[in-house]
Amino acid sequence: MNVRELFESVKALGFGSEPEDTDGFYHTANRALRELALLRPIRRVFEIDCHAVKNEIGGDDFRPVRVTEELSYEAVAPKAYFFEAGGKGTAAVEKRDAGSGAWQTVKTIPVDCRDLTPFRGFVRENGTFLSGAVRLRFVGSPMLTVRGAAFYTDVWNENEEDIPSSAPLVRYDLLALAPDFAGTDDDPFPDGAPEGTRVENGREVLVPRTWDGILAVRYRHAPDPLPLTDRPWDDEREIDLDAETATLLPLLVASYVLADDEREKANAYRTLYEARREELMRDRFSFEGAPMKDRYGW
Repeated sequence: MNVRELFESVKALGFGSEPEDTDGFYHTANRALRELALLRPIRRVFEIDCHAVKNEIGGDDFRPVRVTEELSYEAVAPKAYFFEAGGKGTAAVEKRDAGSGAWQTVKTIPVDCRDLTPFRGFVRENGTFLSGAVRLRFVGSPMLTVRGAAFYTDVWNENEEDIPSSAPLVRYDLLALAPDFAGTDDDPFPDGAPEGTRVENGREVLVPRTWDGILAVRYRHAPDPLPLTDRPWDDEREIDLDAETATLLPLLVASYVLADDEREKANAYRTLYEARREELMRDRFSFEGAPMKDRYGW
């Protein structure tokens, strides 16, 4: 069904001529479209390309550590760092001089925050990645707490915000990854998932950081809304619903449009709509695949 066909069907149910409020028609049609999308949602699958990123410091317990005097972590030729810190103190990225063996400060990172806060950045000096021994050194009072210090030799790109956390679970936000995402399915992992994987907030998939592979996630497809035009009788755009469900649209739209001026007729259309809706509910599920894409668009 396209928009013109929907408009003509609604017109036949409630009007002798075209209604003047075409914007109202589109707003009402989109309201009905959202409602029907919940009735028989189209299932799609998004494949998350999970990359295990090794923490060169080691240690995966992610427990907070109090800094009594000084705390340091060392790695060879890392390209990026990550840590969480809270309290008051200083973190420093330092390199070891090849000749003297002394540590030299490359970058100083002040810490002054009440709660544990993530810090991340690249290990560079004058725009060049460091080679040789590098360390993260923390200095502060017992009020300084550090958690999840990490060095990485692999980086995604040039964006600091994409340097991963060292938390045990990596979060993938399906609302950001899949533009048509409307919610995860009741059975979100059709091909199974590594132990510890789960969905939070109805949209975030949490995957163990050490797991490497492709994770298939099944979700509900959100239909494309109908953009407004001033000539719906000439609008040939197809409506983003399966053919059977789309047959309910004229009745539902008409019941909304007539609700204020012709309540008795609107109620009749609503009753007929609900009867036909029950028939379709006997066969609720449909399925369609989706192309693979990871959080960085690779």
